[in-house]
Amino acid sequence: MKISMRGQWLALISMAAVAGWVGRARAENPLGPPVLPHCLVSLVDEADVPAQEPGVITALTVKEGQRVAKGDLLARIDDVQAQCEKRKAQAEKAAAVEQATNDITVRYAQAEADVALFAYLKSKQAYDAVPGSVTQVDLKRLNLEHERAVLSIDKAKLDMRVAAFTAEEKGAEADAADEAIRRRQIKAPLDGVVSQITPHLGEWVKPGDSVVHILRMDRLQVEGFLEAKQYPQSEIRDRTVTVTLKGAKNTEPVEFTGRIVFVSPQEEAGNEYRIKAEVENRLVPGSNVEWLLHPGTNVTMRIDLK
Repeated sequence: MKISMRGQWLALISMAAVAGWVGRARAENPLGPPVLPHCLVSLVDEADVPAQEPGVITALTVKEGQRVAKGDLLARIDDVQAQCEKRKAQAEKAAAVEQATNDITVRYAQAEADVALFAYLKSKQAYDAVPGSVTQVDLKRLNLEHERAVLSIDKAKLDMRVAAFTAEEKGAEADAADEAIRRRQIKAPLDGVVSQITPHLGEWVKPGDSVVHILRMDRLQVEGFLEAKQYPQSEIRDRTVTVTLKGAKNTEPVEFTGRIVFVSPQEEAGNEYRIKAEVENRLVPGSNVEWLLHPGTNVTMRIDLK
């Protein structure tokens, strides 16, 4: 069974507590600022980015270890059908818009009605001048043709309104196709580093399958424990901290600044309570991919009480 990165860090914290790394980290000088010599660095955020639609992976645009920004394209699922549906809906919308805004049919129907009215009036004048020159049947037929032409005007206007609704419907279909395309573009939900790519190019994925795992590295959290008798929780909340990472051989220690973001209201064994601070990480000088601080690192944390 696959264990998430967060689960791994929680397991690491638990083991550290058992070993005495975190669970027994105490202030070195009760009279001064708390200094916790054995604190564990862990992740603030991570994301297992899934597929939202079924299909074949047609593109993987990142590699493991690569930095990504929120919104960057990570992978793409086959979207040929969705692209075709979008073009079809757009073409049908354009046709409907043309029909909804073009009044040629209305103007032609109006012209037919004018001709029919003219023919009826002329025949009526002839009938009135010389009774019997035009039959009653012909007059009724001419009048009917005029009324039909008038109704054709209303029908043409109705067709234009229906075309406007059709254009709106086709626009919605185009939007739906756009959304189907978007759901096949797998994008980064946060800034971070690609830690794992699960499928290979050309493999089939289904909704919910993990595609890319991202770790946030620009901000990390540091956990430790304090004795409640020495430092009440109220004195620790929202304090600034300095986190020191021991340097490698022949190198100076590296310091990071941050702030307390969580103080547990619950005291644990030994009258200790858990605290968390978030610190800003930095890249190794001269590198754009290597970070100085890593999850799982053992560091020292000093809390500023001023």
